[in-house]
Amino acid sequence: MFARIVGLFFAVSSIGGAGEPVSIHGALQQSYVLSTKNDFLFRGTKGGSLEFTEATLNATKQVDDRLRVGAQLLSREFGQEGNFDTILDWGYGDYQLSGMFGLR
Repeated sequence: MFARIVGLFFAVSSIGGAGEPVSIHGALQQSYVLSTKNDFLFRGTKGGSLEFTEATLNATKQVDDRLRVGAQLLSREFGQEGNFDTILDWGYGDYQLSGMFGLR
């Protein structure tokens, strides 16, 4: 998982080119989950679980005066869900037709 995210970071950072660079941000989160009645995600873990880890990497770029694009990758382990598969969490394109009207 970490190698995929790091590899993507270098791939995305290399498309900056001339002009405004690609803006890259990310986060890594490790959580501890403890519940006395709702253990449907972490069955049999009466003492809590550290099986909740998320990593995100997002990038945005102002392509020209009117177009801005961005995307975020997400990798997570959440009990039985995720298993550190990397997915496209969101992506967008924002095109400004004028100062008062745009398409997203």
